[in-house]
Amino acid sequence: MSKWMQFRSKLTRLLPGAGGDDEYQKKIQKTIDYYTKDKAPKTLNQLGAIFVELRAKKRDLEADVKYLNLRLEALSRVLLERFEDDGITSFKTPAEVTLFVRDEPYASIEDRSKLFEWIKKTHHAELLGIQWQTLNALMKEYLTDGKKIPPGVKLFLKSNISAR
Repeated sequence: MSKWMQFRSKLTRLLPGAGGDDEYQKKIQKTIDYYTKDKAPKTLNQLGAIFVELRAKKRDLEADVKYLNLRLEALSRVLLERFEDDGITSFKTPAEVTLFVRDEPYASIEDRSKLFEWIKKTHHAELLGIQWQTLNALMKEYLTDGKKIPPGVKLFLKSNISAR
């Protein structure tokens, strides 16, 4: 039994399709229809075997994507160095694909108190938004500890199938 199962009668169930785009939901429904039609696997053993197989395939593909991302990052660094050495910012490959340098700034917080002071002075309260992952983690802690959920927060219970 999951530790959240006790909240099934207390929280609104997240309905299928809630919060997702319509096209994606149509694709899900089409796939559900496939698994529930006459010739589709019906037993829990058959459906469970397919579920386990697809999870393994997904894990393998994600590992492949991680490896490809690593190779792309390494090649990007090699190319950047070569571009700088050659004094160029773009290059056209024999396949007519243009590779180019794209610079993009990223920010990180170095001194939180100084940043908050600046936010207050400049009236940028919108920068104080909370990330959904942080809110979820905090609300799970509140549920576990039996604390009251703060006003303005609505909790839903989303149920999925997992495997060990």
